[in-house]
Amino acid sequence: MVEVNSDFGGSPFDRGLARVDGQRFGKIEGNLGTAQCGLHRLMLKLPAARKQLEALAASSSRRLFCDLFEAYDEACIALEAFRHQNDDDRPVREYEVICAELEAEVIRQLETAILWLRS
Repeated sequence: MVEVNSDFGGSPFDRGLARVDGQRFGKIEGNLGTAQCGLHRLMLKLPAARKQLEALAASSSRRLFCDLFEAYDEACIALEAFRHQNDDDRPVREYEVICAELEAEVIRQLETAILWLRS
């Protein structure tokens, strides 16, 4: 069973963590740290776009992408949690699609940002 709750056991370090059958997987509450994790995940997943993502991370435009980075991190954490469940692979397939769609959206947004900066 996948649980996402604001409090697991009362520890402040456990707030907002995903758990599958008691195993901890990662923070999924929205904040700047989550966006940073999403950015790092994307940099690993999309090596061809890594330089643009690095430049974006250093720019003032980074805030415009925070929601996308955060959504990507949350989707990856959920996917990891669902992969550890053996009873149903439908959520795994669903979250694989969600992650791929978010990756494609980041690439589209990067291309748009690059074109905008050149004009």
